[in-house]
Amino acid sequence: MIKQLVIFILASNIFSCSTTPLSKDGVPTINVSDYENLVEKNTKSTESYNGLSNQLNVSATKMDSLMSEAMLARSGQIYQWNATIFQEEKAKVMTDLNTKTIFFLSFYTPERSHNNLTALKPIWKLYLDVGGQRYEGKAIKIKTMLADLESLYPHHSRFSTAYKIEFSVPTAQTESQDETLTITGPSASVKLRY
Repeated sequence: MIKQLVIFILASNIFSCSTTPLSKDGVPTINVSDYENLVEKNTKSTESYNGLSNQLNVSATKMDSLMSEAMLARSGQIYQWNATIFQEEKAKVMTDLNTKTIFFLSFYTPERSHNNLTALKPIWKLYLDVGGQRYEGKAIKIKTMLADLESLYPHHSRFSTAYKIEFSVPTAQTESQDETLTITGPSASVKLRY
């Protein structure tokens, strides 16, 4: 537990070094290119084909503590949050990270009926393998405007569906280890290694 706390504090310190000073409203700022580089670093993408037929395109962004704080700083800049709103949003995100590991998933399959990650009986299974353990994920469809999603996740496009994938393991336990995100179903199976 102490090791996880130390990792979280170090990640927080690294983040504070990579942002510019607080704005006049007490909200951290981050350079757009620095933010996009961090998103790219935390994002893995792959495509699956059956011959020439596309089966699946996915991009998944790991929302570790550093990425989450950068996303909050970017959102704060875009929407001109004051310090109170920023702190409220940060508290929500940090509460989630204390109990979950979260990924932003940009998901495309040409078969519309196969895009059912939130159905009662989806055809896809989502797994996170870390530290010799396998966790099954839960998908939540993100119903936010495309412009908002593209400002935070530049790799996402109008052809894909946005999901938040949650695994019941604290982020502090996963961010210091190698992880594999698996998306598998009857038409395709892909692995993204972090």
